[in-house]
Amino acid sequence: SQGDQYAVTTYRPDWVDHYKDQDYARIDPVVQACLGRFHPIDWKRLDWSAKASKSFLHEAIDSGVD
Repeated sequence: SQGDQYAVTTYRPDWVDHYKDQDYARIDPVVQACLGRFHPIDWKRLDWSAKASKSFLHEAIDSGVD
């Protein structure tokens, strides 16, 4: 069982809803980098080369995530 999951964010609610609807946690390099770690993540150092990751990143930026 995964248990309860919580997130604290300053992202717009419409982006959060879209993120959940698209199940982006499975392709989000930030989420993948956080699994098993507890330290800051530098987004610029993550691997964004996968087609799905690039598409996700562009959608996030277009939605105001920076």
